Amino acid sequence: MAKNEKERENEKERRKKNKMGYMIISLVISVIIWAMISYTTDPDVSKTLHDVTVRFVGEDALKERGLIVTGTDELPDLSVKISGKRSDMVYAIDNVVVEFDVSGIESTGVYELEGAVILPNSRINLERIRFDTVPVTISEYEEKEIDIDVRQTGVLRGKIVRSETETKKVTISGAKEEVDNVASGYVTIDISKLDESRDVRSSFVMLDSDGNLISRNETIETETPDILVRNTVYDSAELRVEPVLAEALSGDYILDAENTSADPGTVTVGVLPGYSYESVKAEITGLTAGEYQLSEEEGMYIPEDSKSVYIDPKIYARTAFQRSVNVTVVNLADGLSVAGSPAVEAVFYGDETRADAITAYVDAEGLSAGIYDLPVVFEGEGIYPDGEYTAEVTIE
Repeated sequence: MAKNEKERENEKERRKKNKMGYMIISLVISVIIWAMISYTTDPDVSKTLHDVTVRFVGEDALKERGLIVTGTDELPDLSVKISGKRSDMVYAIDNVVVEFDVSGIESTGVYELEGAVILPNSRINLERIRFDTVPVTISEYEEKEIDIDVRQTGVLRGKIVRSETETKKVTISGAKEEVDNVASGYVTIDISKLDESRDVRSSFVMLDSDGNLISRNETIETETPDILVRNTVYDSAELRVEPVLAEALSGDYILDAENTSADPGTVTVGVLPGYSYESVKAEITGLTAGEYQLSEEEGMYIPEDSKSVYIDPKIYARTAFQRSVNVTVVNLADGLSVAGSPAVEAVFYGDETRADAITAYVDAEGLSAGIYDLPVVFEGEGIYPDGEYTAEVTIE
């Protein structure tokens, strides 16, 4: 049966593809055979290398004199031509070094130095050096200690994390102009990625005196590149701010807590499981309004940006004076009366000029006729009784 036109076209296309496949396979085999022959015969080849690796000899001696090599990223293109067997050249291409001996330099400046080309082995030949001398800059060397801080990113819902560096300071060294530009450093911790250990090692970045990140660094080094950060996770709690007098003031002054205000009145702090607090104490160390520090207690963590609040304290001198105060009887039952004019002699602390405004009362609720010794409640702005007092009251 004769093939139709479509079948003939399909067969023609298959033959074309087979032919192309044979050609590709033949080409690959030819390349492999050529490579094998080339490496088997291992011919001599030459190559010009550009921007050859530079190594300085005697840098430790420089540092002992307070000097350091700088400007290495501005060195000219150091090109050399080498030759050797192909098999040796494969390794040599990345291992040729130009050495400059700086051990004899004793002061800052720019020096024209001759470089020595160091070849990786004796089977490589140096054909040509395309440089005579190279300008090498020597600057002052300096060491400096900087503070290391921690900055957090990320969020743990319902939690507050205290991140503390085990290393508070590190020593950096390098060219004086670079070291002097560094003011501090910090590590960044993503608290959303904390694992069970909660200990993280991280490298630090450096800031200048304006707080800007230092992105270019040629010579600065440190023996402490990684900083260990310990992270403690607390439950988040919003607590009332409770102003209290510092111990140094409490002996001579009295705080009118009811009329003393704090802004903000509440703060969000961290609380470890098993601990509970109703308030955070703000210690008042002065007699005027201003920023006062909050006090951490065991199991509590106050974030850095919440460590102080503005307090307008009402404080009175603890001056003792004695007064006799008439006592008012309240909640007396119908049909009953008080015999005489009960009074109490008491010692008070506070502003004595306000003594005439002191009032006192006793509560007779539920009492029948009789003689009673009842606790006295005093009222008076900036006035505080020295202890507790009672008054004898006769009810008829």
